[in-house]
Amino acid sequence: MPDAVPDSDFDALDRSAWMRQALPDFGPDWQAAIEMGVDVVELDRRLRWTPDGRVRALCAMQVMCTGLRPHDDGDPA
Repeated sequence: MPDAVPDSDFDALDRSAWMRQALPDFGPDWQAAIEMGVDVVELDRRLRWTPDGRVRALCAMQVMCTGLRPHDDGDPA
């Protein structure tokens, strides 16, 4: 079994040209983030959340993480 996960075809896609065309230009730092490979689509989506939406997302994530924890059945063994 190889140590590294093989690259998918999706990893080879250069989405930077599409991001520059489809998203508004927020200045040189925004363009630098695109060049560095930051998913500015997701960043833009999350920056549009209201404070209430952010709290709701945090609560949903906490519920999910709590469900992933192993249950303590009280047996110390």
